[in-house]
Amino acid sequence: MENPILRQEYTELRREVEGIKKSVEELRGDVMAALENMSKTIKSELSFIVDKLASQSAYIKQIAKREATSTEAQGSTFPISSEEDLMGVDLKILPENRHIYITKMKELLLQATLSKSIKSVLGEEIIMTHNIDGIVGKKRLRTYASFFPALLEDEMENPILRQEYTELRREVEGIKKSVEELRGDVMAALENMSKTIKSELSFIVDKLASQSAYIKQIAKREATSTEAQGSTFPISSEEDLMGVDLKILPENRHIYITKMKELLLQATLSKSIKSVLGEEIIMTHNIDGIVGKKRLRTYASFFPALLEAEDAEEVQQ
Repeated sequence: MENPILRQEYTELRREVEGIKKSVEELRGDVMAALENMSKTIKSELSFIVDKLASQSAYIKQIAKREATSTEAQGSTFPISSEEDLMGVDLKILPENRHIYITKMKELLLQATLSKSIKSVLGEEIIMTHNIDGIVGKKRLRTYASFFPALLEDEMENPILRQEYTELRREVEGIKKSVEELRGDVMAALENMSKTIKSELSFIVDKLASQSAYIKQIAKREATSTEAQGSTFPISSEEDLMGVDLKILPENRHIYITKMKELLLQATLSKSIKSVLGEEIIMTHNIDGIVGKKRLRTYASFFPALLEAEDAEEVQQ
């Protein structure tokens, strides 16, 4: 059996370690919740921006619709010679006139091979500064959500465009895969961090347990020496009282009780108690620490042993 005081300290240490573990788990939960909230916030803000852009685009398209009929009739839309013109065409292509643009581009693209006829749809500046996915430092044709599908609709059977489209899909899938791998790496990092903290806490607990065991061995050796010398009583100072409390262990408790009983039997309790507790302790302590004194009950090993010695029938009242 363990010393009650040391056992109490050990229990408190265990509680503290458990508290740290719980804090680590809560921290981990907070990190995951923060990541989740951040994701929700970003999605919400992106949704707001998309809605705002959609509203603005709808309004601009209403204005552009009035101009589109005139432009289509004049046949002056193609080739698209500048980025500004490309943006204008993208805004002018609406569900109700989309077929007109597709028919016009098909007519132009059928006049020669694609490498030549594409110049009838897109001017030199656009061809030099744009490509489908904006790779190698160029701008993205795919950004133009009305124009590009209209151009693509007639040309998906073209092997070159079909190849570019296939490559794009592969690139998108690669990005998705990279995002998933990154997510997995983050989760793995958090898991490793949790394992590291748990390992360090376990080491601390084991170290404290080893130290507690060593302290108990020292206290036990000192207790045996003190008992043999018979110099423990009367306890003359608070420091001595604390030392006696630590030295009283389950295996030697009966020795202390017998010794205190022997001393208390020598006279009435009011006199014989001075053979156990010195004047300083009597003046500064009482059982419950009332009237400004210190508590004897604090000493969880000594006080119960003293009570047991006092309760013996042989003690004079």
